Amino acid sequence: MAFDISSIKLNQTNLGSRFILKDISPVYRFDKETKKRTDEKIGLKYHVFSPKLKNEVLSVTIKELSPIIDIEKVQEEEEIVFVEFDDIEGKLFKDFKSGNVFLSSSANGVSIIQ
Repeated sequence: MAFDISSIKLNQTNLGSRFILKDISPVYRFDKETKKRTDEKIGLKYHVFSPKLKNEVLSVTIKELSPIIDIEKVQEEEEIVFVEFDDIEGKLFKDFKSGNVFLSSSANGVSIIQ
């Protein structure tokens, strides 16, 4: 029996509530007509380890333009920073070219856990 994998919805219960920050990168608007990325920054992607998922790396998109921490300083000083996301959710999708299944996740906000 086959089913649509995009119907599977993930949240804090599945993904976890505490994450270890790995990196932060900008998210740019994608122009569907030209099929190219534009220079317009529309958010940030927080790359994190999920202890709940055996330290799998997730990339969580936030629609904020200012990072919550200087990631270069964190990496230089070899700090471990725990973060939590507000209303994290995810969905699975299939790349039809490669046949691989990927996770797309987003949240309404992010904060550092002290």
